[in-house]
Amino acid sequence: MRGVLLLIVALLLVVAVFALQNPGIIAVRFLKYSADTSLLSVIIVAFGIGMVVGFLCGIPSSIRNRKKVRELKAQISSQRKPPGDAPPVTP
Repeated sequence: MRGVLLLIVALLLVVAVFALQNPGIIAVRFLKYSADTSLLSVIIVAFGIGMVVGFLCGIPSSIRNRKKVRELKAQISSQRKPPGDAPPVTP
């Protein structure tokens, strides 16, 4: 837990230094729309969009894996014999 906290603090420190060294306003144009915003906000939005797209691309694989685990669990449970059906032990 402490390592995660240190990682978050380090990341926030890097973002703060980046924001202080790049205070400029840039023009963002998309099709007929235009907006003036800071470079940091553009990078944060692009990072967020990348995170969402990456998450959405991983959903099909996750669904396949869950289905396979469910099938394997069913296969294991069907192969187990109930305790009453065990063959008698001869001494």
